[in-house]
Amino acid sequence: MKFVLIALALTFSVSSFAKHEKLIKACEGAAIDILQERAEKLGDEMIVESIKVDEVDARALNPFKYVWFKGNTVKTGEEIILLMQKPIGGECRAYSTFYR
Repeated sequence: MKFVLIALALTFSVSSFAKHEKLIKACEGAAIDILQERAEKLGDEMIVESIKVDEVDARALNPFKYVWFKGNTVKTGEEIILLMQKPIGGECRAYSTFYR
């Protein structure tokens, strides 16, 4: 059920990145799991509805594509920004995490 809510929230944020929908879909499952893990390490949990795509870098000649996901935690409201990297023909992986 949580995943369905997250997927719906991400669908709304994907609309502005419609041409990158395939890339976003390839990374979102792993990104959601990693964001939740990062929040747990802070002793908190993610507000599922707050997770959204913040930015996409999918330049044609770059062999790596990047998607930034962000969301807020429940207790502190801290924003966690996760940069996912996807090589051509490869799997998405966490590249960097930022906390605000």
